[in-house]
Amino acid sequence: MPGLAHQKSKSRETSAAVAQLKRQSLGFRDRLMRKIAITREELAAKVLAAVQAHQGCESVKEIAITPVQIVGSGLTWHASLVDSGFADPQLAASVVRQTGDDLEPKFALTEHPCGEG
Repeated sequence: MPGLAHQKSKSRETSAAVAQLKRQSLGFRDRLMRKIAITREELAAKVLAAVQAHQGCESVKEIAITPVQIVGSGLTWHASLVDSGFADPQLAASVVRQTGDDLEPKFALTEHPCGEG
C-alpha cells in the first residue's frame, strides 16, 4: 500500500512544519515579552536624548519613530532623522540609525502610556 505510506510521510512533514511554526511563534512572543512597553512619544524622547549625547549631534532637533509591521516577525519600529539642527546631517542620520538599532531590542511600541488602556 504505497498510498498509506505516502500519507503517513506527508502527515509527518506537516506535523514537523507546524511544530517549527509554533517554535518560531513562541520565540517571537518571548522576545516581545522581554521588551519594555513604551509609547511612541516616550521612545522618541529616549532616542533623541541618546542621539544628542553623541559628540557632534548635540544640536539635533527632531527624530521620528515609525511603527513597522514585518511579515513573520510582527510589529517593530524604526527611528529616522527629521531635523539635524546644526549637526552634520550625514553624521546625525548615522547616529539615529545606530541608536535605533541599539534600542530596538529593548523597547516595544504601545498605544497607551504605562498604567493606561
